[in-house]
Amino acid sequence: MKPYLVYLIIFYNVGTLITECYDLKRSFVPRLEVLCRLADAFWDNNLLKKTHIHFASRVNWISFDRYVKWLRERNYIECITIDNVELYKLTQEGREMFSVVLNFKEMVNNGGSPIIPSEIF
Repeated sequence: MKPYLVYLIIFYNVGTLITECYDLKRSFVPRLEVLCRLADAFWDNNLLKKTHIHFASRVNWISFDRYVKWLRERNYIECITIDNVELYKLTQEGREMFSVVLNFKEMVNNGGSPIIPSEIF
């Protein structure tokens, strides 16, 4: 068990146990390799079910939920409902962000050294 994780256990009247994990050390920071996998998935298909995005991410469900929340909070993806089926699609901001991620991945894979603009830092 990591020392910076605190577990709150809440008991409901029916005896249901809910465990919520709070990370006190830092907020969620996505990993580049997972964003690359998600970018590849969205680039191949415009509309994806949540399970298809999960399979593409190759992370566990709890981590995956954090990625979806992070992407939605930043308006990179949006959820739409078609025939009672929730589908996710890229927004314009998401297309731009994933384009940068894929370009970076291509440069690294081709042995190039990407130039990161100083205004980012």
